[in-house]
Amino acid sequence: MRAPLLGVLVTVLPSIALAQPAPPPPPVEATEATPQESTGLQLRAGLGFGRYTESGAGWKWASDLQPFAQFGAEFVTPAGRGQFVVQGAAGLGSDVHMEGSGQLTQENDFHQQIFEGSPRYRHPITPRLYFDAGYHLTVQRLFFTNIPMLGDARETVTVHAVEAGLGWRRVADDGSRKHFAFVFGLNRGSAENSRITGENFSASGQSVDIRVGKRWASGFQMEFEAAWRKQNGSGVADVFFDGMATQAMWPDNVTWNLLGVIGFAL
Repeated sequence: MRAPLLGVLVTVLPSIALAQPAPPPPPVEATEATPQESTGLQLRAGLGFGRYTESGAGWKWASDLQPFAQFGAEFVTPAGRGQFVVQGAAGLGSDVHMEGSGQLTQENDFHQQIFEGSPRYRHPITPRLYFDAGYHLTVQRLFFTNIPMLGDARETVTVHAVEAGLGWRRVADDGSRKHFAFVFGLNRGSAENSRITGENFSASGQSVDIRVGKRWASGFQMEFEAAWRKQNGSGVADVFFDGMATQAMWPDNVTWNLLGVIGFAL
C-alpha cells in the first residue's frame, strides 16, 4: 500500500507546486510627477505699506510709512519642460510727509507711483522645486511737493534688472497649492529730475523679492509679498538747476514695500 501512495504523492506534489501563483513583484517606489502648468491668467490686487529713503555722507531723508496699493496680472503658458511667465503691476502710494536729518535737513510731502513688467522662465528642478530667471523693468515716479522755497519736483527712475531665484510649490489632487519664491536681482538704474538739466544720473543696485501664499481649488489666492530695492549713489556732476549752473548727484536710495495680496486664476 505504501508504494502506490508514494507514487501518488510524487505525481501530485509537483502539480500542486506548479499550480501555486507566482510571488508578487517587489513594490515600485511611488514617484511624484512634476505639476504641468496649463495656460492661464491670474489677476492680483494688494494693500500694504512701504517707505522711500535717500541718504549720503552724514545725512538721510526718509518718508513716513506710506500706505500702498498694487494691481497686477500674471500670464503663464507651458514652454518646453517649464513655463514662460509674463508679470505686470502698477503701484500707487498715498501722500505722506518726508523729513531730512543730519547735515542736510529738508521737509516736504511725498508720494510715488511704481510700474513694473517682467518676462521670465521657470524651469523645474524637482517635482516641487523650480528655478526662475528673467528680466525686470521698473519705472518709478517720485513726487516731492511743498518743498520750502523750492516748490515741487518730480523724479523719474528707470531700472533694468536681471533676476534669478528659487521657488517651491506643492500641488494637491484638487488643484490647490502652496508656494514660496525668493528672487534676487542685479540692476542698473537712471534718474531724471524735472528741475535739473544737463545730466541723467545712473547707478547700479540690488533687489530682493519674497512671496509666500496659497491658492485654493476655486482659483482664489492669498499671498504675502516683501519687495526691497536699493540704488547706489552716482558721482557728482555739473548740472543746471532751474537754468542755474551748479553741482548735483543721485544719492543712495532705497524703496521697500510689504503687501498682502489677493488674486484669482482664470
